[in-house]
Amino acid sequence: MKHHTSTPKTTGAPMPSVLIYARVSTGGDDGQDTGAQLRACQEYAERRGYTVREAYEDHASATNFRDRTAWRRMMADLKNAGPRTRPKGVIVYALDRAIRSLMDYVTISEQLKALGVDLVAIDGTLGEVGAKGDIYREAMTGFLAVFAQLERKVIVRRTLAGLANAKARGVKLGRREREIDWTEHSRLPAGLSLRQRAKQLEIPPSTLRAAEQRRSENGVASGGVEHVPEDRPP
Repeated sequence: MKHHTSTPKTTGAPMPSVLIYARVSTGGDDGQDTGAQLRACQEYAERRGYTVREAYEDHASATNFRDRTAWRRMMADLKNAGPRTRPKGVIVYALDRAIRSLMDYVTISEQLKALGVDLVAIDGTLGEVGAKGDIYREAMTGFLAVFAQLERKVIVRRTLAGLANAKARGVKLGRREREIDWTEHSRLPAGLSLRQRAKQLEIPPSTLRAAEQRRSENGVASGGVEHVPEDRPP
């Protein structure tokens, strides 16, 4: 959603132009609303003389980037803007309005840094726009990058442990198996299409196609029952 923005009167060198991003979870169940965030960010920008170019608003979970259409549109607008006209900062009310994990923070920070754009949280988490050589920002980014790498390793370890536990309990991992009765297959009426044959045998067409091709290439005669992994269509 695009909001009306204002340009404060300043003297001397032009001040940085910025974007504002606001987000609440679907239904506003996090106790906030985008209106309050937008007002606070707008006032913050005005106090510092920033020119607010545009404000973006999402109603979605922070981790669901697919539904965060405004965020994706904002990033596309930044990438498509020329270096001279590109806003220098993205202002959010708090860091968790933009991200919810350390890995997200590192990824987003790297994307914005490559564009020459600063991420600013007005609750004091991150500092000013264009603060060159900000040792606190650099230190925070470095620390979070280290912890993000640790978070990745923990996720991988938990995933592997979960798979091992499932295997120990007898859970079959990998693709689902399908049973093909080749005797029944040989009795199907001639001239049936692949889809019609698959329907008669109650298996996916792509699975039957792969099995028929494999048996033909190997010269296997009809007959018998075979368990084959379910083939995913391209």
